[in-house]
Amino acid sequence: MNQYTGSDCDDFLREEGILEEVTAATITALCSSTQLAGGSVRAVSPKPVGGGFVAI
Repeated sequence: MNQYTGSDCDDFLREEGILEEVTAATITALCSSTQLAGGSVRAVSPKPVGGGFVAI
């Protein structure tokens, strides 16, 4: 393991007690921006996949 590797963003947000709030805001923003761009979102994965949230 690399000695310079720290925790990931989810760990930080969890420690601050705001992971769920930030996740909800991120999903809301993603859905809003997708709809503004003319796309449609059927469902959004609650877990990050490949470094980002994925519309499925």
